[in-house]
Amino acid sequence: MLVTADCAAAFESEPTAIEAGWRRFAEGPEPVGYDPAIIPGWDSPDAPAFGILRLEPHRLRVMPGNLMTAGTGELMTWHTAAV
Repeated sequence: MLVTADCAAAFESEPTAIEAGWRRFAEGPEPVGYDPAIIPGWDSPDAPAFGILRLEPHRLRVMPGNLMTAGTGELMTWHTAAV
């Protein structure tokens, strides 16, 4: 399966947004969630090496493997109304 996401991206700079991003990792369910402090230099949300990159998708595409290999299946696309 091939999945692509076309996104606008920006680094968060507000401390509250960075803290919220840290909590999303730390409190997320398995297999997504994990303790960010296991990464060297990421001791806390205030660590200079830690940052949050916000992705805002405007188009998602899912291509099943059988479409790539056998030409059967459905290409699925989602996009915002603005695109």
